[in-house]
Amino acid sequence: MPPHPIWIDPEPLPSHLPDLAGNALLNALLWRIGVRDRQAASDFLSNRMRPSPDPFLLPNLDRAAHRVTTALATGERIGIFGDYDVDGITATALLLTAFQPAQREPEQVVARLPRREEGYGLNEAALDEFEAEGVSLLIAVDCGSSDHHHVAAAQERGMDVVVLDHHLIVGESPEGAIVVSARLDPESPYLHCCSAAIAYLFTSALAQHGVPVDGGEGRPETDLLDFVALGTIGDVCPLTGVNRDFVRDGVRLIQRSPRPGIRALCDAASVTPADLSSEDIPFRITPRINAAGRMGDPRIALDLLLATDRWEASMLANEIERINSRRKQIGDQIANEAEAQIHTDAGWESRACFVLHDEAWHAGVVGIVAGKFANRYGRPLVVLSDDGDYGRGSARSVPGFNIVEALSGRREIFDHFGGHSQAAGMTISLGLIDTLRDTLESAVLATGLQIPAPPSITIAADVRLEHLTAATFDAIERMQPFGAGNERPILRLRNVPVREQLIMGQDRSHLRLTLGTGGNDIKAVFWSAAHRAKEALPGSRIDVAGVLRRDMWNGREQLRLELKDFRTSGER
Repeated sequence: MPPHPIWIDPEPLPSHLPDLAGNALLNALLWRIGVRDRQAASDFLSNRMRPSPDPFLLPNLDRAAHRVTTALATGERIGIFGDYDVDGITATALLLTAFQPAQREPEQVVARLPRREEGYGLNEAALDEFEAEGVSLLIAVDCGSSDHHHVAAAQERGMDVVVLDHHLIVGESPEGAIVVSARLDPESPYLHCCSAAIAYLFTSALAQHGVPVDGGEGRPETDLLDFVALGTIGDVCPLTGVNRDFVRDGVRLIQRSPRPGIRALCDAASVTPADLSSEDIPFRITPRINAAGRMGDPRIALDLLLATDRWEASMLANEIERINSRRKQIGDQIANEAEAQIHTDAGWESRACFVLHDEAWHAGVVGIVAGKFANRYGRPLVVLSDDGDYGRGSARSVPGFNIVEALSGRREIFDHFGGHSQAAGMTISLGLIDTLRDTLESAVLATGLQIPAPPSITIAADVRLEHLTAATFDAIERMQPFGAGNERPILRLRNVPVREQLIMGQDRSHLRLTLGTGGNDIKAVFWSAAHRAKEALPGSRIDVAGVLRRDMWNGREQLRLELKDFRTSGER
């Protein structure tokens, strides 16, 4: 089992904490996330729809908007090339929707997404298709900002190239392309935006150029924010700054007026759109959108997001549900085989990292397994699908270890490599697998990182059992949307008596505790923690760390704690 998490104490509060929001707990929570004056708190907690930010703060946006405006007005054929993940799919759907009213004729704007076997980014087959269709302007979204080869290949075919991307730019931008990227300006307020957000800012600029863009079927341009919310959450971008505004307003659009495709996804996930939250989306919605691209062709997900007919959307969502079920089955099989591969190494417990590969593993699913195992085993991990010559797959890391930085010094061993501190994608010759393993292991050891790396829990506030009320829950809810960079606050309760205990679930893997003395109880659920039942027997006292939830039980709303960890009271 992985080590118990380290608890990080909350930041001390000033002796005279200002009243930021009229609630003591909310005042403390806001202060600790850096919201420290009443105006900033009012802005942070406001529910009003925010005006679109200035798109022209993005480098090269004016040039790109002018080129696309000209193309739309003169009837040029425009090709959009995206990516097979949620961000790339939603960004492509956003542009296609926004351009619809500006097209001189149907199919003036065409789109292409890469199939899984083609790999990430632009490819020759797609460029050949665009050339055959008479495309003279290529818009690469969520890719292309470092792809000198394929941008040049597009230009050789007579296409101008506009790039809308958010990825790190390695070296110079592709020559001759108009690259719209916050990465070109380290001071940009959009540095942490996903490509769907960049695409939205681009459409805002087009509107200012007089292009008739909208949110679909005559809806206002701001109705495109549902796509931005899905892309931002799916790409695990921090919900701070402009991203927070985009996601809050985009989720509200889904709750109030979902597109047929998004409604069908909610139906498939057994969630009512009105009840969908930013915390539901990464578990219920984005994995389904991703499933099509992971298993082969993401076009079905794009068609679903663009669907205007509820019956068509329902059919497409059913197909995606079938694909997603298959993805889960394959993922479980790969996970079992990968775990067996780990355990066949007699000294696996002392390994600083794992590099696993098998020719039977599906390339679209290995990243999920890598993420799961990096958490489970507390060390960086690479999982590859091999074809006998090359391994293609993903790496995942642990907090405190930047895997891209660690491997960037050996880029020559990769045919393809890129990512960020906690995740990377790669293609590598199987003959260099041992070199990869040695390089990664040396880098981990050089950092002095504890292996297995213990996870950590940041405590947002200490509270008492009697403070867990509906009013407290409502105060916390005012901090929505929750997600990366603005996580739901983890509360700590000290020296709490355990009154009852129940091991539950079909596989009896979950632990439920009743905390309190009978007069002021609360149920606490700790998922996949039945193995720790002996540490929280009735009559014992424990410190708990968890998030406050509210759900329905027998037609009645009730509060519960969702535990992240617990320990015997007094234990450090």
